[in-house]
Amino acid sequence: MSDDVACTATKLTERQQSGGTSRGRRSRVGGHDRAVDAARHGEPAHEGVCLHNLAWAHWTRGRFEEAAATAERAAASLQRAGAAEAGAGGALADAARARAAGDREAAADALDRAAAETGRNVEMVRPAWLTEEARALRTAAS
Repeated sequence: MSDDVACTATKLTERQQSGGTSRGRRSRVGGHDRAVDAARHGEPAHEGVCLHNLAWAHWTRGRFEEAAATAERAAASLQRAGAAEAGAGGALADAARARAAGDREAAADALDRAAAETGRNVEMVRPAWLTEEARALRTAAS
């Protein structure tokens, strides 16, 4: 399996973070969904990374319920693979559920945990993005 599959969502979220057009985001999400399907047939670690990144893409689009469900799948895949980053998916799922419920402080705490659990895996969403979002949530909550 190509490393491009695992990195597709990271590229998507980089485009979103830099203010890419919504038309470009929609077309790339469709391509990313195909990447997730392809990852399912490969190694669970690649699937987990891809799903984790897709969960963040859902988050950035305000789809918190989808983000939570996808992050839970990421955590399960990463756990099956014995990956050190398995906790990142669970923490991102917790953050998304809290955000969907309107609990910005709990979401921020969970995002900080997700950033810490991501470690130095360069294929996953950048921890700095997670901590930046956590800061923004805390600012909005106060």
